[in-house]
Amino acid sequence: VMTAILSSRRPAEREIKAYIKDKFFAMERLLLLISFFVERCKRCDSRQDEFIDTLGKLVKLASVACRNSERNKVSLVRAFKNSKQSMENTSTVELLIRGIKVAVEAYKQEGSKHLGAVSLMTEFCQLISILCRYDDFRPGGALGVDSSYGMNVSSSHDHVMEFNRNGVVPVLYEITLIALTTDLDVVVENNECSTMEEDIVTLAAAALSATRVLAVNDESVQALVAVGILKVIKLALEMGVKEVLEGPQDGKKQEETKKQRQHLTSGAIGLVRNLCGNDEIKTTICLGTSSDPSSSSLHVILEGMRLYRDNASIQEHGLGALAAMALRKPTNALRIVQENAPVEIISAMVKFPNNVLVQRQGALAVRNIVSRLVANSSEMETTGSGDTSSIVANKTETINVRDVFLDVGAEVVLRQITGRHQGSVDEAYAALRDLGLEVSMLKFDSETQTMTRQTQMFGEVKSNFRAVYDETDAA
Repeated sequence: VMTAILSSRRPAEREIKAYIKDKFFAMERLLLLISFFVERCKRCDSRQDEFIDTLGKLVKLASVACRNSERNKVSLVRAFKNSKQSMENTSTVELLIRGIKVAVEAYKQEGSKHLGAVSLMTEFCQLISILCRYDDFRPGGALGVDSSYGMNVSSSHDHVMEFNRNGVVPVLYEITLIALTTDLDVVVENNECSTMEEDIVTLAAAALSATRVLAVNDESVQALVAVGILKVIKLALEMGVKEVLEGPQDGKKQEETKKQRQHLTSGAIGLVRNLCGNDEIKTTICLGTSSDPSSSSLHVILEGMRLYRDNASIQEHGLGALAAMALRKPTNALRIVQENAPVEIISAMVKFPNNVLVQRQGALAVRNIVSRLVANSSEMETTGSGDTSSIVANKTETINVRDVFLDVGAEVVLRQITGRHQGSVDEAYAALRDLGLEVSMLKFDSETQTMTRQTQMFGEVKSNFRAVYDETDAA
């Protein structure tokens, strides 16, 4: 009942339910119940399925209470600190990790139908993702919230660090691997539930989303790679993209499969985007390893962008991943161009003209690819003309990077779409400049409805200064 009360279904309910959510102060009691049922779920008796189901509902209630509420997230994570009622003197994060481990063990039990365990693992993954992501964008949403960085600062980074310290990464990796390596045909045959396949795919997507929010710095990225996350990404993209493309071509069946797996694809590409913060890892993702170039995930990422053209989240993550891969890496930028990525970049920007996030990431991708190939030719060979925009690939194929983007309509998109959004105008300006196009920043005055030059550089406007003093000036 509480979960239903706190979940807004209609716009008219949001303000009321947000108010009720902000007055939800039962975090310690909720965690005590979760702790109680975690212990009960360890017992392999006839009531285990019932306990798992109840625990899943309690975890879902915690997720709903914390979603879009910074205050509630902090209250939940800190509920056990300095509390005398804490079972086994544990913290909230330790309890959640213990609970998700219990769910994994329940799934592995011989003869288990897995239905409740799959749902329980999904709920835990979604709760971790919510606690480690800032999503309270209400005016004053974080006011009064105290994190280790001070008052009114998001707690998401604190929570990420605490989950990482308590060893959540290997657990999430195991869950993701379970979901991605499960033979869906066998699972569906052995279970009466017709939605089991969808539940497994949902679990994989939730685990990837939880993993993604943990990749906030180089240390955490290295920890993820150390457990084998690149292998998981490859499996996820194959399930989300290749299996859809290579599966039954019946229109209705393929659309159903696409609908199921688009969240999985979004989670996988989003995780790639975060991992690309590390130069070495992003090169491995883009080019593959020296011993196995086929381990590159670039081609399947672009396939995913083509397959899910109508999904704004996939397009944004894809553009963000391409922009990050090209940054400071001319060899990566060249491979991106060779894979015909400019078409996908501009297509995504045209498809979502009003999505500022897509426009910004698209402009960044254009800028990073062009600027790296034009300005950094030390790792490439250039044509004898001295124009470094023409890069010789494999000593035989000449690619004019600027022309590639201009031919697919980059100038029109950057000027007429991206440049009109306040959140992406700077990136559009930089991309146009790197494409070698004449561009100037304009300021729009909403009161006079006129456009003026935002900044005037010295020498651009003729000065009224007169070197000789004229007595008429003093009159």
